[in-house]
Amino acid sequence: MRTDIVIENKVRKTQLILDTKYYPQTLVSSNWTDIEKVRTAHLFQILAYVINSNFSDNIKGMLLYPTVNKEINANFPILGKSVGIRPLNLNSGSYGFGN
Repeated sequence: MRTDIVIENKVRKTQLILDTKYYPQTLVSSNWTDIEKVRTAHLFQILAYVINSNFSDNIKGMLLYPTVNKEINANFPILGKSVGIRPLNLNSGSYGFGN
């Protein structure tokens, strides 16, 4: 398993594991319902990266999706680990991560 990006802050003792995705639709729905959800495989993948990290302190995972038609900004506590989903607007010309 290889992550896309890993950022470590040795002073704050934190590690952020980023996995980037690009799909025409960020959210998907099944044939049975119109409820849109994040792809389960993506959540399992980032969770596997977080759980299998050798970093000994605070570890967080983040799925980074381009903004398509909706911006997703969500956090999930899964198995005691923090996993977030954030948008990146590729049309803005600025790629700062504000909030």
